[in-house]
Amino acid sequence: MTSAAVTLPEAATPSSAIASPSRVASGVEFLAVGGAGVLLFPVLWLLRRVVGLDSAELAVGFLMFHGLKLQMDKPKDYWSRRFVESLKTLPGLSPLLRQVLDAGLEEYLFIRKLVGNMTRQIRALSTQKSFAPLQNLIQGIPGIGLLNSMVIITELQDMKRFKTLDKLCSYAGIVPDTASSADREIVKGITHRSNNYLRPALVESSWVIIRRDPAMLLLYKRYCRRMVPNKAIIKIARHLQSRIRYVWINRIEYEVGLVG
Repeated sequence: MTSAAVTLPEAATPSSAIASPSRVASGVEFLAVGGAGVLLFPVLWLLRRVVGLDSAELAVGFLMFHGLKLQMDKPKDYWSRRFVESLKTLPGLSPLLRQVLDAGLEEYLFIRKLVGNMTRQIRALSTQKSFAPLQNLIQGIPGIGLLNSMVIITELQDMKRFKTLDKLCSYAGIVPDTASSADREIVKGITHRSNNYLRPALVESSWVIIRRDPAMLLLYKRYCRRMVPNKAIIKIARHLQSRIRYVWINRIEYEVGLVG
């Protein structure tokens, strides 16, 4: 990570305009985190759009459509090395089917290697001085893993940008979409305007935290009494966002089981 030098003009500057050490430190942290976001963008794109491994799955689906039965170690979960090798040597394929499968496997193996390499880079980045203290606090929240914690940190960068929880949730996209006409206001569901990386990370983490934090599970069950689970989890994501904000601002560890 490179550092940028800032040159101040030689003209006299009022003392009130001189940045305090805390503001300078905050600015340096903001630039450092923002720079790491550039590294995260490719791997996020891969994780959100490519890790579905559409080509490989379509190739396997194509084979099954033609009557070939495949034995997977963990169906719909993870393609083990043994399963991939079995696909490479699968007998009884016509030249066309073999070509389709090989093309899908080649793309799958390339993407898996690329994701692995970039994940290792992000793991190394998370241990750097500018990230480690905050990253450990965010990852200490149940349900938030390494990648999601780094997504949250690099997308938000500086929590002081958001004066209220409502503004923070609006930025993430965890707010309802409304339509107004005269004196009527219609709620149309969750807004389509959101941070394309932050909202999925929060929702994904929300599904995990309800299994690890009894307080969040209690809230989730209460919401499920009056709405469908997919809407209830968005409510949990808002609670999670609130707790992330509290941990971030106060720099204290998350406590499991607190109802708030």
